[in-house]
Amino acid sequence: WAEYISGKDSLSKRKETIRRFKDRERSVLIGSNILSEGIDIPEITVMINAGGGKSKTNYYQKIGRCVRLFEGKTRAIVIDFLDADIKFLSKHAQARINIVKEESLYKLIIK
Repeated sequence: WAEYISGKDSLSKRKETIRRFKDRERSVLIGSNILSEGIDIPEITVMINAGGGKSKTNYYQKIGRCVRLFEGKTRAIVIDFLDADIKFLSKHAQARINIVKEESLYKLIIK
């Protein structure tokens, strides 16, 4: 069961959706950039980045939702798209790979 939230949703709807995810009433939370900053949801164990970009700060903000420690959490999985077929997006993907390579806590697997 999945739910989607965006900045167009009321604050009360966003809070209720996040509460359901935290309480494990929902297993998937889909969000736009609304989940990139200022949201503390350490219960996230898997994140899919479909937004691209190459900013180190923005990337750490995004993946920070998933890699944050939580009781009983033993790992976090971040899935990112390489966009290898488009030159501009490929450069952004390579920049994100380099960001992860710099951080010794992360294990990078490219498939």
